[in-house]
Amino acid sequence: MAAVHGMEPGVEHYGSLVDVLGRAGLLAEAMEAVRSMPMRPDSYVLGALLNACAAHGDVEAGEQVVRWLAELGLDHSGVHVQLSNMYAGWSKWEEVLKVRRNMEDRKVAKVPGCSMLEVDGVACEFVAGDRSHPRTREVMSAIRDLHGQLRQLDHDCCYLTMEMELQLS
Repeated sequence: MAAVHGMEPGVEHYGSLVDVLGRAGLLAEAMEAVRSMPMRPDSYVLGALLNACAAHGDVEAGEQVVRWLAELGLDHSGVHVQLSNMYAGWSKWEEVLKVRRNMEDRKVAKVPGCSMLEVDGVACEFVAGDRSHPRTREVMSAIRDLHGQLRQLDHDCCYLTMEMELQLS
């Protein structure tokens, strides 16, 4: 790049390279690109690689990326949640629990998800884990019923089962 275009590749160029390689499923090549970087990879480079590991189900490579992120002090809650989701995708439930407990021990909080919907002209907001709504019991009962119906249809609606989420909360 320097010889042809007169410029040295920057971290953003490596980020693009890692992203393209990862999307193509060339995880070994993407990992090698990160290892050979002449500068410290940033969260975008490693995030692209972690996303590729998750997309292609390479848990071992994903674990390595998480270690790199931790060594660089870039292991925020989203990193741990993604690792947990990778384990869940491969039904490694003990590993899911280890990651979640590790997050708890280190006081790493998962950023709660939020959903909004309009019912009869009134906007309703739901935040994951919030139990302050006056009709929480009714809402949770309806969710349990829906979850049970989905399970009867053999529909895997999410990585973590509701029972596991309730155990962890």
